[in-house]
Amino acid sequence: TYWIIGPDYVSTRAEFDYIYSVYKELDLITGSSMPESPNSRWSMDVGTNERWETRTSSDVAKLASFTIWGALIVEANRQSPKVWPKIRGRLAPKRGWAIISGTYEDTSEWFVDLYDKWSVANYDNAKSFSLPMWANSIDFPTGKDDPEIQALKATTPTDWFNERYGGIPSKPSNLVIPEFDYQKHVD
Repeated sequence: TYWIIGPDYVSTRAEFDYIYSVYKELDLITGSSMPESPNSRWSMDVGTNERWETRTSSDVAKLASFTIWGALIVEANRQSPKVWPKIRGRLAPKRGWAIISGTYEDTSEWFVDLYDKWSVANYDNAKSFSLPMWANSIDFPTGKDDPEIQALKATTPTDWFNERYGGIPSKPSNLVIPEFDYQKHVD
């Protein structure tokens, strides 16, 4: 069993659709449920003995009952800091994997903290990285030099551009030691 977890069910649907289309192309889907209601869970069973389900973290206590092999935590910036420890516990018995994604725009501190913590060697053996908008070579074939990216950069405040388009979190303004940087100061 694999979960796609979002702040609500609607936020999980794009990732579910991506995975669904791959398995459909491979003719491996053995069953699925995709109700149109925005308050309903989607699921699919795959011929490889996998089950994919969407979950909402609106009530973290309900992220329970099952051990899972993997999780996609999407729109992490809109979720509670309690989600990651809860899912970490669901993954532990199977030594499962997780991918946590979202933008840094108006983000929760826990998400940026994990990004910083995982940018260096860590006990979780996790890695963090950012993908800027221009990494999408289909929409922006000339990368960072694409005229649309350059227009966004010229017309957007730097912190906003970095967070929203560059995949670079801004430091909170209330830091005691604003010069601290995980990359430079943690070994």
